[in-house]
Amino acid sequence: NWKGASGIATQVLGVVTQSGFTVLGWFANVVLIPFITFFFLRDWDKLVIRIAALVPRNRIETFAHLAKESDAVLGSFLRGQFMVMLAMGVFYAVGLWGVGLEVGVLIGVIAGLLTFIPYIGALLGGIAAVGVALVQFWPEYTSIAIVLAIFIVGQFLEGNFLSPKLVGGRIGLHPVWLMFALFAFGYLFG
Repeated sequence: NWKGASGIATQVLGVVTQSGFTVLGWFANVVLIPFITFFFLRDWDKLVIRIAALVPRNRIETFAHLAKESDAVLGSFLRGQFMVMLAMGVFYAVGLWGVGLEVGVLIGVIAGLLTFIPYIGALLGGIAAVGVALVQFWPEYTSIAIVLAIFIVGQFLEGNFLSPKLVGGRIGLHPVWLMFALFAFGYLFG
């Protein structure tokens, strides 16, 4: 039995070690991100001067133009994405509240905030909302179906109207190209 027990102990130790490293990495990110952000904000001007010193003098004007353009596009993208997150949070919260889901507003707001990650916000919010609806409304199928429909309609609105208009319009990207980019990067990177 010692051989069998040692095989099981090895597997359990491997899972515990991997899980421990995952938790440790998550904790390190939670602790390090605020510190790194603080130092970036505090020393931003010095960092920009050092980077500019690395650029050849005959290319500094082009570099500055591209940096300003990148800053403008990235800022516009983030503002547009924030508008989409806000709109989806309100849509999900009001929809779930209207159905009578007890924690619908909370689930809606969280799902709206998670729409920054394509498909994940709707998927996690939908799973949570349908799970709560199953517990709260069982065996009434109509309310459960309405909760599921809210997330299907929300995903349709976000993908076909809100993101192309609010994000694509702000960064100067045609809605067709934005949808193509969402599909391509969603397929490639999940």
